[in-house]
Amino acid sequence: MTKNKKIQIYTLAYLLFSVSWLLLWTIPEQMAYAIYFALSGQLAFSIAFVWLSLHNILLKRKTEIGYKLQGEGITYREIFDATSDAIYIHDFETLELLDVNVTAYTQHGFPYHEMLDLSVLDFSSGEPGYNEKDAVILLESVKAGGNVSFKWQDKRKNGEFFWTMNRAKVTTIGEKKCIMVIARDITEELRQKEALRSNEIRYQELFEQASDGILVGVDTGVIVASNTRIEEITGYTLDEIVGQNIKMLFANHEMNNKPLRYDLILAGKTLIVERMIKHKLGGEVPIEMSTKMVSDGRLLSFLRDLTDRKQIQFELEKSELKYRELIENSNSVILKLTPDGKITFANEYALHLFGYTEEELLDSYLWESILDQSQSFEGLNMKDWFYRVFVKNVSKYHTFDNWNQTKNKENKFMHWTNNAMYDTNGKLTEIVTVGNDKTELKITYDKLLEKEEILEKKNTSLQLQNAYISEINKELKDAKQQAERNDVMKTSFLQNISHEIRTPLNGIVGFSELLADPDLEHSDRKEFTDLIIESSRSLLTLVNDLLDISRIESGTVKLYKRPSDVGSLVDRVYRFFKSAAEAKNIELKLRMPSQKIGLYMVDEDRLKQVLVNLIGNALKFTTKGHIQITCSKTTDGLFFEVSDTGIGILEENLHKVFERFKQASNNTAQEYGGSGLGLTISKAIVILMEGDITVKSTYGEGASFSFNIKAEQTDK
Repeated sequence: MTKNKKIQIYTLAYLLFSVSWLLLWTIPEQMAYAIYFALSGQLAFSIAFVWLSLHNILLKRKTEIGYKLQGEGITYREIFDATSDAIYIHDFETLELLDVNVTAYTQHGFPYHEMLDLSVLDFSSGEPGYNEKDAVILLESVKAGGNVSFKWQDKRKNGEFFWTMNRAKVTTIGEKKCIMVIARDITEELRQKEALRSNEIRYQELFEQASDGILVGVDTGVIVASNTRIEEITGYTLDEIVGQNIKMLFANHEMNNKPLRYDLILAGKTLIVERMIKHKLGGEVPIEMSTKMVSDGRLLSFLRDLTDRKQIQFELEKSELKYRELIENSNSVILKLTPDGKITFANEYALHLFGYTEEELLDSYLWESILDQSQSFEGLNMKDWFYRVFVKNVSKYHTFDNWNQTKNKENKFMHWTNNAMYDTNGKLTEIVTVGNDKTELKITYDKLLEKEEILEKKNTSLQLQNAYISEINKELKDAKQQAERNDVMKTSFLQNISHEIRTPLNGIVGFSELLADPDLEHSDRKEFTDLIIESSRSLLTLVNDLLDISRIESGTVKLYKRPSDVGSLVDRVYRFFKSAAEAKNIELKLRMPSQKIGLYMVDEDRLKQVLVNLIGNALKFTTKGHIQITCSKTTDGLFFEVSDTGIGILEENLHKVFERFKQASNNTAQEYGGSGLGLTISKAIVILMEGDITVKSTYGEGASFSFNIKAEQTDK
């Protein structure tokens, strides 16, 4: 070690020694070690012991006031720490905590040295009225003058609150002016007081609200307390009772018959006696009086009003008397049985019905007397059945019917109602069974049952006959109604068709006669000839419709399929009606795919007939707007639609349009003419082509008829 280094170390040691002397006026043990290590050149150890020495110096100054309690010896400190009350020493000026005894830091849960570093707030609850501000105010009031007592809510280290009663005063320890606070933990005391208060309230409530009257007295018989129930029982007020001898509540004859036995009560016995107590308004009230001596030597009596109980007993006795009379005079068999089936009671009717005397029937088993043990019930003999129902598988209530025997072996059919009686432990104690003689009813019932079976068979046969007749009548009624409807339709059809036939015939006959005129002009002759031809074609169409409907009804219509150019067919029909449409100033439209539809195996004439019917109807019922013809391919055939902007069809008439001999309405037939067969024929043809036809319409806006058919495409 160099000379300069040693000089630095000696200088440091000297400084440490000087600091120790100034702070404590003595060299502490840790400081001695620091100087030793400094002189030895071990600077790190020297610094560590310097820190430890300084900490102890400050701690000793902090607790200096505590040592002054010792005076000339250690006796005062021992007393300070041994006292059961907590003691806190505060600096008079700064209110800083200077010292505490063992009780103080123990009940707060802090170590001694940690406790000295705390402020009042750290070990107070902090609740309103018990925070640091409130503590300072209290200590300041102590400084202002004299002793101060107060209750405080403290806090332990774990956060738990507890209550203390505190006394604070200014004192001098050594030459140091301090404030000493002595605190006693009163948490348990407060809890006990609260519990006692709650108990007193609860017991007072029980005392006042008890259903029994309560008297408290002394061994001389003087009443010292009473609850309000006594007023209800006796009619006397508490003021009239308290302070009086208990004998005032009883008549002389009651005292003579049942004297108050103070000797037994004072000997520690509890007396329970039924008495009659006087009522202020006159008369007596039955009570049950229970008296005993309690721990403080006073006598406690409970008086229970027996008025309702006595009334119930009276009513019960009356009820029992009525019950007994009912049993004895009943027209039903009433038996009481033990759980093993022995008869213990039988009423007069039972003895009379079964022909036994009371001596013969009582104490006998049920299956030995009125039950025929040879018969079975539910697959068991009567003894085993009885055991299963009432002993093994006990049921409280059970009814059944069976045949029984009288003493002279006469059969009696009885309806039994069994009621099982149990004790409080659920053990079967008795069986009460009530039986009604149903012998005549059973015999009558069996006879009626036989007759009922016969009648049931006859009734079933008649029901089948009635059902058959009803079905025939229904069919006849339906047939009659259909015939009537057909008759009406045929009449309407004949009237309409006669008009349709006469019109072209009149034209043919009339214009033919005009042609016979030799002076007829050539132009007129040509016009008349054209009209005759047109009328003839109308007549031919009508005849063909009639033939078609006849074939449809007879099922003789056949299709003759051949390769047909459907697009060409539709185009020809379109051109056929175009001039007629233009004459009515109606636009006739045709919508088909841009590509050629091609050849299909169809009956071209029948397909054309359907299209002509639909387009002809559209042209007939359309006065303005347009008619559109649509044709397109489907996955298995062809689709067609004819739509117009004509008069349309009422919704309620849509279902009629495909019926034969019908048009949408009679007015339609009269105004527009026609046989009413076209749509019927069209639907039948579409069905033959394995298709379907539908109609949609909004009245006044037009109608749309569409149909699809199955057709095989071909290239030949």
